[in-house]
Amino acid sequence: MGDDSKYKYLFKVVLIGDASVGKTCLVRRYAKGLFIGNPGATIGVDFMMRNVDINDEMIKLQLWDTAGQERFRSLTHSYYNNAHAVVIVYDITNKRSFENLPLWLDDVQRYCKKDAIKILVGNKKDLNDQRQVECDMAKEIGSACDIVTMETSAKDDENVDVLFDSIALELSQRLKNTDDEESTAVLTDEQTITIKTNNNCINNNSEKLPYTTSCCKI
Repeated sequence: MGDDSKYKYLFKVVLIGDASVGKTCLVRRYAKGLFIGNPGATIGVDFMMRNVDINDEMIKLQLWDTAGQERFRSLTHSYYNNAHAVVIVYDITNKRSFENLPLWLDDVQRYCKKDAIKILVGNKKDLNDQRQVECDMAKEIGSACDIVTMETSAKDDENVDVLFDSIALELSQRLKNTDDEESTAVLTDEQTITIKTNNNCINNNSEKLPYTTSCCKI
């Protein structure tokens, strides 16, 4: 991980989505290398950090794990501010969590920066035999709303590093492409993130489409 006090860039990544979709498990797997099957509900907001070496430069990711319960929604909205990336998580074994995505996408549109990276993640890929949401269903939303889609398993540690490392790489590259010498990320609306993996459920959207909640209705 390196010296926690030495890093070139600091990026804020917010995870949102219904309760029990595995946001906490994803954060703990990436930040601590641990998996706890039933970590309990997040109360309000929690966060962890991890330093990651990207092209010989130390990047610090702040991973903000937000509560999915309705009663915490107004509280967690404030944590969307200044997020460099937002990960919208659903549970592939829980169709309701997928059907609620338009609500979360509406929050993203209202409260996140326009140029924040947005990734739609179907978690619990290890429970494929209980799948209620097919890959193509997520890809349809991703194509309509210009959001990268992928699937992960926090339990099996599948695509978790790919997810967060790709965010760190893309953000650092965007920052390098600006003339800003400060340590605050300035992102351009024309750039898109590319995730490289063998997962056939990944959809790397390369074309910018109008982002409206109407395009994301299920």
